[in-house]
Amino acid sequence: MTSPQPTQVSTGRGGAGNIGRDERPKSEVVDLATPTIKANLYTTGRGGTGNMARNDPAHPEIARLAQDVEAPVVQRENETAVHYGRGGAANIARVEEPTKEKKGLLERIGVKK
Repeated sequence: MTSPQPTQVSTGRGGAGNIGRDERPKSEVVDLATPTIKANLYTTGRGGTGNMARNDPAHPEIARLAQDVEAPVVQRENETAVHYGRGGAANIARVEEPTKEKKGLLERIGVKK
């Protein structure tokens, strides 16, 4: 159950001068839909000419996917190293097979229980 929008809103840092009527139009479900890009060109990434693409009005989902920050994670099989972060040797990690059970210290140094 949703509560009705308040007729009074508080803005700014506080004080009676920052309280007034809520003049904003009420949102509807249509207003909350994922927006599409209307321009002929759109940019992605950090900038530069290589990050500009033509917008295809017949397929707005392509431009939208390029704008999304969180891309789906692709898991590669049989990969020995994984790259993460912005780059550099410190952002490379080896992929290791999970061990079924770790040996205790005594087992590793050859002492029987």
